[in-house]
Amino acid sequence: MSSYVIVHIRDKCFRVPIGSGEQPVKWLAHAACIRCDPRPGAIRVSGLREENGRSIPNDARVIDAIPLGTDVWAVEVVTVVASPTPSRPPEMTNEGWRAMATPSPR
Repeated sequence: MSSYVIVHIRDKCFRVPIGSGEQPVKWLAHAACIRCDPRPGAIRVSGLREENGRSIPNDARVIDAIPLGTDVWAVEVVTVVASPTPSRPPEMTNEGWRAMATPSPR
């Protein structure tokens, strides 16, 4: 049987395997954010809380602070708007490479 915790972020929930549970709670929050949106830093949370609203310390070990298989909720979820991917300069496109590889008429 694997060890896991269910983390709720907004309207989604994620079953996050925790292995031995030695990681800090902050790691669990980050792991759930990555599952919610795999772009680095796209979603950030300030911490996790229990169903009754009690805050779980970020520096506590997961195994000590959260019973296995239970649900926790993300606190202060922030979506970070990622900047759009910059477009390639024309010389870096396939057409640009072809134009550079084609000898110019003399």
